[in-house]
Amino acid sequence: MPIDFAKQSLKDLKTKKVSLNLDKDTLRFVDELSTILNTTRTSTIIAIIGWGLKPGIITLEASWKKMKREGKYDNSKIDKLLKSIGELKKKWKVDTWE
Repeated sequence: MPIDFAKQSLKDLKTKKVSLNLDKDTLRFVDELSTILNTTRTSTIIAIIGWGLKPGIITLEASWKKMKREGKYDNSKIDKLLKSIGELKKKWKVDTWE
């Protein structure tokens, strides 16, 4: 479940270090947003990822369903993707996220 930043401070999060490659424009955007928010680059990236998970999953699912309707792609592969995303949504209770 994504972090509810209204209830939990970024400073209190238990995090793990990961490597992330971003293009220069995205990084400049994150840096400017970090300045506005008066926080670190890492905290800003954590927030953006958390805020974007549910919309990202919904978009993926909608895209795959559209591809399946168009009939131009391997429907068995799309069915497998849709099943996997459905299981992921159920496991993480994505539909309950605000």
